[in-house]
Amino acid sequence: MSVKYSVVMRKNPAKSSEPGKYYAHAQAYGEMDFDSLCEEVNGRCTVTRADVAAAVEAILESMKKARLWPRLNCSPGPTSVSFQDLV
Repeated sequence: MSVKYSVVMRKNPAKSSEPGKYYAHAQAYGEMDFDSLCEEVNGRCTVTRADVAAAVEAILESMKKARLWPRLNCSPGPTSVSFQDLV
């Protein structure tokens, strides 16, 4: 499976006088609803769909609590999640 990516320059904030370095940045595309995500994970391992749903919901709640939520392109409910910023 190929991965689309772009090349981005990033500077080290601790060493702002040094030139930036170039890094590959994966480009995410598409969306998957919550139920489809749970089914996909369930089909790849022995974890039940309910366990997957509980784990994903706990992760999203933890991210909201840690104030990481605004950095993600996610709706606040468990019905649809876009993981574009996680890639």
